[in-house]
Amino acid sequence: MSNKILNINNSDVVKYTNLLESTKKSRMPAAIRGTLNSLALDMKKRTILESSKQTFEQRRKTFFKAKSSVILTRSRNIKSMKSQVGFKGGNKIQAVADLEQQEHGGTIKGRHYVPADSARTGKNHKKNVRAVNRIGGGKLKFTRIGSKKTFHKQVRKVGKGGNILYRNSVFNVRSIKGAKVKLNLLYNYNKSGVVKVKKTKFMRRATHKTYKRTNTVFVRQVKRQLRQHFKG
Repeated sequence: MSNKILNINNSDVVKYTNLLESTKKSRMPAAIRGTLNSLALDMKKRTILESSKQTFEQRRKTFFKAKSSVILTRSRNIKSMKSQVGFKGGNKIQAVADLEQQEHGGTIKGRHYVPADSARTGKNHKKNVRAVNRIGGGKLKFTRIGSKKTFHKQVRKVGKGGNILYRNSVFNVRSIKGAKVKLNLLYNYNKSGVVKVKKTKFMRRATHKTYKRTNTVFVRQVKRQLRQHFKG
């Protein structure tokens, strides 16, 4: 993810910086802290959601909202202030762990079975894999057929509605009528389990979009601190 530095001495905001520096010393750190935290929250609540929607097929509509997280700065020391935005659960949830590779490009491991559209709800590419077709959860069982010679014999043994792994693909047996067997493709099998992914830069785009609001947010925080100063 891109790192951004808050510049409070640029020409657009320096007059507000000078005003606040003439007040109590605690006012400037409070304004900077409020700015950093507001920007971090904007990224979580707005720009990550917008960027991810433009980048990914979102089969779980609440995924990015639920898995993104913010660490707000509590520091009173300007030099050590840092607000962070990221994702939680990467050590347990594979989809979260894969986001790093999707951001920068690379390889994702453990993808031996790539679901076909026919395995998804309504056979729709944008939908999740149906529960009965999920391999990860252990619900989908299949029989391996290694030889063309034994294909018909083993398919009959599996029966209609059963699943087979044949020629690097997982199929559901739709029907058996004499020598005719109809199969429904569920998964393509990737022996290496490695999938190459192109970089998306979705987090970088979200960062840049939020960063454009920096001056506006900082001025708002300065005005808030000035109002509190003159009230006191």
